[in-house]
Amino acid sequence: ANERGGAAMPDERAQLPRSVVLSLISESIPSDLRTSQEFRNVLFDCIGEFIELASSEAMEVTEKRGKKLISAQFLLQALEDLGFKHLIPELQKAAADQKEAASIKRSKKKKNKITEEEMREMLEEQQRLFQAAREQYTGQ
Repeated sequence: ANERGGAAMPDERAQLPRSVVLSLISESIPSDLRTSQEFRNVLFDCIGEFIELASSEAMEVTEKRGKKLISAQFLLQALEDLGFKHLIPELQKAAADQKEAASIKRSKKKKNKITEEEMREMLEEQQRLFQAAREQYTGQ
């Protein structure tokens, strides 16, 4: 299914970027091994199939619970239902890390926001400093 809920067209199949997959392959195998183009093509197909299977099952879990939004919790349940329970702890850790990173990013964004009052006060202080500098320069 595509993101609009319709059936996926063959060229719309969910895929990870090729560069990401190639990087994962090179990190996963010894440096003295190489992979054939046929191997990489089959792996890309497998990844697409896995994504479709997991998202389809997650959609079913979501619908069974009467929800409209597939959450991480529903995806994890789907993976367990599909027999991929061994992946769940690592995925939960990755989700927690992502959530923490997003929280840190949001808090940094909040810290960087300047209120209108603070901006007005800073502009007034800047004007006072410029006036003091002018007076000192002109000897008044």
